[in-house]
Amino acid sequence: MSQNVVIPEGAVLCFVDSGRIENGTLIGNGTKVMAQQNVVFSDNILLKGSWKADTAYSIWFDFKSDCVVDSSGRFISGSDNSQQMNNILLFDNLLFNCGVYYFKHANFQLHSDMIIDGGNSVFKWNTSLKADCFMAIGDNRGKWAGTSNIQLKNFTIIGNKSESDIKTEQCHGICIRYGSNIILSNLQSGFNRGDGLYIGNVYLESNIDHSPSYISVINCIFSDNHRQGSSITRANHVDFLGCKFINTNGTPPQAGLDIEPNDINISAYENCYYACENIRINNCFFSNNAGNGLLVAGRSKNREGKYIVNNIFVNNSVFDRGNIRAFGLKNMQVKECDILTDSYGWLTYRYSTEDVLIDKCKIICCNKNNDFVGIKVESTSENKHNNIIISNCSITNFGKFGIFFNDKIDGISGRIVNNIFHKCGKNMKKNDLSKKIEYKENIYND
Repeated sequence: MSQNVVIPEGAVLCFVDSGRIENGTLIGNGTKVMAQQNVVFSDNILLKGSWKADTAYSIWFDFKSDCVVDSSGRFISGSDNSQQMNNILLFDNLLFNCGVYYFKHANFQLHSDMIIDGGNSVFKWNTSLKADCFMAIGDNRGKWAGTSNIQLKNFTIIGNKSESDIKTEQCHGICIRYGSNIILSNLQSGFNRGDGLYIGNVYLESNIDHSPSYISVINCIFSDNHRQGSSITRANHVDFLGCKFINTNGTPPQAGLDIEPNDINISAYENCYYACENIRINNCFFSNNAGNGLLVAGRSKNREGKYIVNNIFVNNSVFDRGNIRAFGLKNMQVKECDILTDSYGWLTYRYSTEDVLIDKCKIICCNKNNDFVGIKVESTSENKHNNIIISNCSITNFGKFGIFFNDKIDGISGRIVNNIFHKCGKNMKKNDLSKKIEYKENIYND
């Protein structure tokens, strides 16, 4: 077959034994495929139209599992599987035979009601473009509506950070531009020239919220990425559970996880169109990132007195040689976390911040001799911080101060209660003008 063939509506393609189609363009019309686990579409087949199968196996599409990479993710050799990927993505329920696959092209668009089980495969991708991603949910070119109910699981993405000389921030492993009810589980995304995972968009439409929403990221690893392990620039209801954010290094901010709204347009900002809200981080691990372990970089309140970063919850997580920088937000809680740092443990400054709770955390400076502060909150005449509560924490080995509220205008309110300070140069410091901070039942062990 070397021509375009349109299959009649509702037809079934049933392949028996070693039957296969060798070449040409095949246009499905709600076409169902039934076959054993054999090649049925040669690698030079182009599929178009609508297709379905109970399970679409990668072997059907003549994927070549011959990619070789070195320990830094650098491409050595392999056959291009880009056309095969475009073909299989026309189906809903995909199962890959375990292998190592190379893709010369990228920006593979996913559609609603899709399950991709990678079968513990490795997907090595390469692109010379400055702004692209390997897999995209929601098209940044305007096709927004109806992207929902997607599951990605059991595969590793390796970008081309190691071999590319092109500097960029935008080549991400997975982009969730727009969509809802999305689950990522047991994935690894590393060596990308942007982020391992990017969530957000800059799309504007009057009075319509285009925020990605209800996203669960479970037992995923984001390692050795160029800009961030993961970024959220616009989203509502994102859960990270049991994830690792490690070894980010390349271009600032270089955080393990960066929650930072796009501030593109003052009208959008005033209407909270770029909000990052209701984000939960549970049982996660942050280590050896060149920037912060967790960066929450909000903005000042808009004219209506609203923040666009709200409701950030971090629980039972470990920051190994990492720290937290958070500002310009309302309602952030960090509970039962271990923060082991080479510098400061927590910093709030720059933009006004309200309703922060740091509770039952261990905050330790790992440098034996240092001049750092465990928790620093700094106000200015433009930026005040209200209801900052630090309670039931253990703060250890900060050479300058355990806690420093740098407040020269009486611009910070809060409570510091039931904390234990170990081997800190000075345990706590506040400026004399701070009138709204309560200190109670703290213990000092020098």
